[in-house]
Formats: sequence, C-alpha cells, structure tokens
Amino acid sequence: MKILFLTGDLSLIGGIEKYNQDLLESLKTCDCNIRVLQRKKGGFFKKIIFTFKTIFFIFSYKPNYIMCCHINFSPILLFINYFKEIDFSVSIYGIEAIKKFTFLKLLALKKANKIITISNYTENLIIEQDSTLKQKIVIIKSCVNEGSFIKKKLKFDKKQFNLSNKKIIMTLSRLSTSEEKGHDRVLKSLEILQQKFPDFIYMIVGGGTDTRVSEILSKNSELKKKVIFTGPIKDDEKYDYLSMADVFILPSKYEGFAIVFLEALLAGLIVIAPNKYGCSEGLLNGDLGILIDVDRADLIAEAILSVFVGEIPENLTNKKLIISKTIEIYGIERWNNDIKNFYESIKINYI
Repeated sequence: MKILFLTGDLSLIGGIEKYNQDLLESLKTCDCNIRVLQRKKGGFFKKIIFTFKTIFFIFSYKPNYIMCCHINFSPILLFINYFKEIDFSVSIYGIEAIKKFTFLKLLALKKANKIITISNYTENLIIEQDSTLKQKIVIIKSCVNEGSFIKKKLKFDKKQFNLSNKKIIMTLSRLSTSEEKGHDRVLKSLEILQQKFPDFIYMIVGGGTDTRVSEILSKNSELKKKVIFTGPIKDDEKYDYLSMADVFILPSKYEGFAIVFLEALLAGLIVIAPNKYGCSEGLLNGDLGILIDVDRADLIAEAILSVFVGEIPENLTNKKLIISKTIEIYGIERWNNDIKNFYESIKINYI
C-alpha cells in the first residue's frame, strides 16, 4: 500500500510535530510504502510550493491513501478529489476545533475516510460542529517513547546552573502572545507564592515571546530576578531540563492533550495542569497529576506550594508507580499497537 503523508515541518519542536514524527516512525514498521511531504515554515510562497508538490506527487507517486496531518491542508484534497478520488484521513489535535470550521474544511472532513484525533475532548469539539462526523473519528492518544526519552547520563543538572539550593518550577513550552500557554498565569501566581515561599526559580524552557509575560516582569523587579529564560532548546535536551525541576506546570487552555505532561511524568515530576480540556483527560482526571482552575492565580500558587512542602495528593506520592503507569498507558508499545490497528483498518480496502 502506498501512502502520501502530508505534514507540517517535522524539524520544529512542538506537540503536533512530535505526534506526527511518532506516527511516521510507527507506520514505517508496517508493510507500506510512504512518501513524506512537509509544509515547511514560511509564508504564502511556501504554501504555494507545498500545494503544487502535493498535486505533483498525487499523479507521479499515485498513492492509494493520503494522510493529511493538519486540517489546514485538507482543502487541497478537495481539489484533488475533483479529478482523482483517493481515500484520505485528516488529523485534528485540539485548538483547531475550537473555532468554527470553514466551509471547505468541513466539506473535506465530510469526504474524509477517517478523522484522527488525540482525545475525547477534541472528538466532542468536532461532533459539536457536525454530529455526522462521529462515525469517522479514530482516537489515537499521544505517546512517549520511554526507551529513547529517559537518559542514564544527563548533560547538565542544578549544580551547573548554580541552583542546588533552589526549588525549580518549570514550564516547557514556547512563548506566544497569540496562544494561551499560560506563562503569564504562572507569573501572577508566583507574585502570591513569593510572599509565602520566596526561595524558588521559575524556569521557562522554550523560545518565542509573550507581551503579557514582559508586562508582568516589567512591573515586578523582584519576581524578574527569579525567572530564567532558556530560549530554544534541542529536542534531546528536554529530559535534561525536566530532570532539574521540582514541579512542572503548564496552565494552558484549549490543549487537545499536551504531550509535554507525559514527558514531565517520565522525568519523575509532579505535574500541575488545567482541570479541563484534553489535559485533565490525559492525566486520567487527577490520577497522574494535580488538576486546578488555571484562571485562579491563588489556586495555582497553592498547588505549587503543596508540592514544595510535601502535601500532595496521596495518589501522586509514589513516583515509581506514576512512571510505570505512564509507560503502561502512553508508552511506545501501546502506541505501535494503535497505529498498526489503524493501518489495518485502512489497508483492508486495498487487499
């Protein structure tokens, strides 16, 4: 079976890119021939190149199936299907389903053979827009490859950053004014926390800028001294940074899942996350992390303090159990089995 794999730029670091990298690697173990076409980062010109390359590969490679790994690419498939009918799937992760689908995107979803999504939360968002799409939806939850993620030897630790005597709060996510990752909500909570527990450092791991973060720090010079910006990091440095932290927090809104929570769990961290969206579902409604209302700065501060003073929920005290449960539910073995089942479900039409 020949599959054309349409995806974003896989060289970027992010949850969607990680999901599609894992999906591609797992598909390569199946008995299929895959041609990958990436929509490289860039403006209108890059978009035109991607569109023409897609059309070219349809007629030169002649795939049996197209995996469209972002709904933004799906209108291209409508044009192609006008000339040549080919079964295809469309992937939807979370935030894309918050806004109302455009006419062309909705039409593409109706024509799709499968709709791949990562959580029940995202599935419900899709169904709210069109209930007839439910029968097409396949939920394949994110994974972590514990074998390649966990390191025996770290490149660096707290000592090398002169932070041995500090409690480290960490958020690993890009900064973005246009998104709701929640760095600003953490900072507002830290203004409360520093009155009760001042001996901490907030490490923001990732590139980008957020004007809300800059505004808060410009008004609080004392808090500014407690914040470290690492800037962009390499993918293979994630575990090194996470291993330095005492608590991980990402009070993001509208996440379909947020794979970084799983990575933090594998690093042995207590995770603080939103009590809704796909985040709470991914953390098994509190079995794997502390869930809070992320619009309440006082509750965020209270949750962080509870980790520092050792007053965390009893179900989160056994780190080894948390790690083993994370691997059991989200490990590479489960993932490969899910992808194999998906592949068999689309392959059946081409036997």
